[in-house]
Amino acid sequence: ASASMKVDVIHVPRAREVGQSYVSSVFTTLRATLYSASLVLRLEPNVVLANGPGTCVPIVLAAMFLPVFGVGSGMHQTCATIYIESVARVRTL
Repeated sequence: ASASMKVDVIHVPRAREVGQSYVSSVFTTLRATLYSASLVLRLEPNVVLANGPGTCVPIVLAAMFLPVFGVGSGMHQTCATIYIESVARVRTL
């Protein structure tokens, strides 16, 4: 007998675009973090699968710290994080 599983694939805004100035990245990082926190509160994920620091950092921070502060109804105390690094844009090693 196999258990049914629900999977949500959600695109989150990037905290910082490649080549973006550090000054303007403060605002985009704040936007991405608030968006990510609202997703974690709404979905209460068991697992977060992420790639690339531009999207990974805000969602992983929200998944790690919101339960610590007791935010959310029935929030899971643990949320596994799977980070996949890619060499897609690497020209040399």
